[in-house]
Amino acid sequence: MKHLLSGKNPKKRIAFTLIELLVAIAIIALLAAILFPVFGRARENARRSSCQSNLKQQALGLLQYIQDYDERFPLMTWQEPTFGGERTGLWRVRIFPYVKSAPIFQCPSNPEPEVPPFFQTTYTNSPSGTLTMARSFSYGINELLVPIDDDPSFVSAPPLQSVSLAQIKAAALLPVLADSQVLTFNNADRLYNANDPSGGNPVNPRFARHFEGSNIAYADGHVKYRLQNTINEDPARTGFGYPFEWKIPLSPEDDRLQ
Repeated sequence: MKHLLSGKNPKKRIAFTLIELLVAIAIIALLAAILFPVFGRARENARRSSCQSNLKQQALGLLQYIQDYDERFPLMTWQEPTFGGERTGLWRVRIFPYVKSAPIFQCPSNPEPEVPPFFQTTYTNSPSGTLTMARSFSYGINELLVPIDDDPSFVSAPPLQSVSLAQIKAAALLPVLADSQVLTFNNADRLYNANDPSGGNPVNPRFARHFEGSNIAYADGHVKYRLQNTINEDPARTGFGYPFEWKIPLSPEDDRLQ
């Protein structure tokens, strides 16, 4: 009787109206739009740090190799066995005894993480035994420091000589290893467009490996992240010609290293 007199229904349920539900959904969608890019950048930051660690280990392994071989960089030629794998990837075989880890040659931000067996490269009879590495090339070595003998006659005239560490006047400025879809680089295109296997293209953010740039390991062993527009062609150096026209030096003969 008391409820009847008060005009209240004790069984009436309290529920959200359609407008209130739409507002709640809109707020959730707005928060997702704000937070998802933040989470994405955080994940990429972690991958970039892991990539820098990979390059650091490779650079230190390379320096150890150089110390053991009369302070000279490796040399890759047709005259030697290719161990059943890509000849341009022999630098990985050279430094493997010093790093003892195949996964460090795989960048976590590589857009082509090929893992099936037919996408693997196997090097047989190498100093470390049979090595199987991912064929999705993540890193390249400076071909101006680690030359490749392409003489079809199998005899160089004069024979190629590997570069001596003493020839490098400013090791902290000379890239030796870097993000690249090609196992070697002799121009900066393969660095600033690290996800472009063709190379030779102008700066394209779509081909950047980490955000808008790449990780680079230098001849002194340190690793640094560089933006694309700090690596590409330098208009002020157009007249210098190959291989001196980029914003970073690639050759030990570059005037900026003297």
